[in-house]
Amino acid sequence: MGYYQADLIVNKSDEQAMGVATEEAVQCAFSGDERMAVQARSLARAAAFRAIASGDTSSEYAYRHLEDIVRRLANMPGQRVLVFVSPGFLQTTIQSQASELVDRATRSNIVINTIDARGLYTPDLMGTLRAQRERRLRPQATRLLTGWPRNPRKTR
Repeated sequence: MGYYQADLIVNKSDEQAMGVATEEAVQCAFSGDERMAVQARSLARAAAFRAIASGDTSSEYAYRHLEDIVRRLANMPGQRVLVFVSPGFLQTTIQSQASELVDRATRSNIVINTIDARGLYTPDLMGTLRAQRERRLRPQATRLLTGWPRNPRKTR
């Protein structure tokens, strides 16, 4: 279970997210036995609390390091730019820390640029090229192996 889904379940009481998590627990933990839905729901809820704790810890860790970086950049001369690449944070858990960090950076004339890592991806070009090559070579291989399709004009 991901941090976002766990946040929906624990902090926002989202029944749709809980339903999805319960169904996943039924399928994974109980081999699809729908009679175990109550147990699956409690299993999903416990997993949500674990995911929230893990996500909050990761967010705290990242913010502590960002604070250290801003503190070190503040003591450096010249124009300072911090580029931060991240899939994002849930604002409910660290809103005040984010505000304090941005205020500290602004007072120190540090520019913070952010890049959403979820928007960065590289398509599997080799897979696409490989598939095109296979489609192109498959008819040639068929002709070589079977002699088909035969040219109807050529008869012996």
